[in-house]
Amino acid sequence: MSALWRAGLDAGGTKTELLVLDPEDRIVFQAEGPATSLSRLPVAAVLARWEALLLQAEAALGRRPDRLAIGVAGGSDPVLAHQLRCALEKRFPGLEVRIGHDGLIAHLGALDGQSGLLVLCGTGSLVLGRNSEGAWIRAGGWGYLIGDEGGAYRIGLEALRLLSRAMDDPSRHTTLTRELMHRWGIAKRAHLIGMLYRSERSPAELAPWVIERAQSGDPVARKLLLGQLRQLKNQVRLVARQLDEASRRVSYSGGLTESACFREHLCQMLAEALPGWVIFPPRNRPAFGAARYGEVLPRP
Repeated sequence: MSALWRAGLDAGGTKTELLVLDPEDRIVFQAEGPATSLSRLPVAAVLARWEALLLQAEAALGRRPDRLAIGVAGGSDPVLAHQLRCALEKRFPGLEVRIGHDGLIAHLGALDGQSGLLVLCGTGSLVLGRNSEGAWIRAGGWGYLIGDEGGAYRIGLEALRLLSRAMDDPSRHTTLTRELMHRWGIAKRAHLIGMLYRSERSPAELAPWVIERAQSGDPVARKLLLGQLRQLKNQVRLVARQLDEASRRVSYSGGLTESACFREHLCQMLAEALPGWVIFPPRNRPAFGAARYGEVLPRP
């Protein structure tokens, strides 16, 4: 047990969660706020949302935490992490702040601080391993422009690519592409281009629907989903080869893994890629992992 009051903040692209643990590891405060993606919001706006959650915790508990560990996409940038840490420690004197990327706290939560491998499938994707000596190994996590295979954005984008090809060549239309046109209100080329490049909508919105269509037996949706997981499998094997025998355990995290259909296919892929490994559901959510094992994150 630690004598510290520890907070963990999971700053995601969908929502932000703050947990506070007392010295006995009991959750004494939890709250959610709006998304705080560093790629979509100015740093000042992100800090304002984090500060609002911390002030809620301080008001509810009558004190502030001793340590705050934050997981956020972009948190591995040392310059940005230093800027965020200094701003928070100035705003909340006495608070020690540690910051890492979102995959770190997801791993710490899902594997309860143990070594092993994590597959993170949310808006993006990442395969992250930690060996028995504490060294981190990663693959993927390059973002939606060049990577994130098996993540929501990439799955939705692949569905839209199928639609664009079918709009060029109507003989390539399938049930999936026709339903997609109706779902997004796309009747012609300009609608699709406008939706992608001149609106706030994201291809990631389509991923749950594609997964649902795969579960319902749509062969095109199933092929799309399995194709993304095959690409993710290559990253899993790459990281697994660099882990020691004592670290042959694997879990998963991220919004897509809340889908039973997606989990089933993901676990099947993991069993094929990692024969003999122990596969299990996440033991804790990322914010809890951040709070409990925050000392693992860097202090930039």
